[in-house]
Amino acid sequence: MTGWWHRLLPADRRWVLLSGVLTVLVLAVAVAATVVAVRAGSDDDAERTAAGTAAAHAVTELMTFGPGDDAARRAQVRELLTGALAADYAGRGPDVVFSGAVESKVSMSARVLDVAVGRLDENRARVLVFVDQSVSVAGDPATDRLPVSRWATLQRSGGHWRLARLEPVSG
Repeated sequence: MTGWWHRLLPADRRWVLLSGVLTVLVLAVAVAATVVAVRAGSDDDAERTAAGTAAAHAVTELMTFGPGDDAARRAQVRELLTGALAADYAGRGPDVVFSGAVESKVSMSARVLDVAVGRLDENRARVLVFVDQSVSVAGDPATDRLPVSRWATLQRSGGHWRLARLEPVSG
């Protein structure tokens, strides 16, 4: 008894063979495309994670200050900033975050609870930052604690993500 292959006409055999080869090629291309997409996605995920981590660190440092902060502390914070925000911080210090903070001897601490990267380009990212913020004024034992959210705009500068702008989330 002969198999089904031998019962086919030569033209039909060629068609079946060609169909099989095309199927294998299509599957190979699909697998290759999937591998490329997964690798590209993991690069994007790594960049999103890096931008989110940089935003959390910069916002925490910028929004944590007190009357006893010295020039070294300000220089450390300034390294996390870029553009107009960096220049403004160099001149005004914590007043950039909380108007009158220096004169009123305000202490603020911030703890970033979560971040969400809203937009990510090669050299720019916009990150939504959720912060647990505590504020106290010298001489007043009360501490106000409140949750806030801010849009953090980051720019890549010198190979690192740096905070370029911090804005309130408006409804």
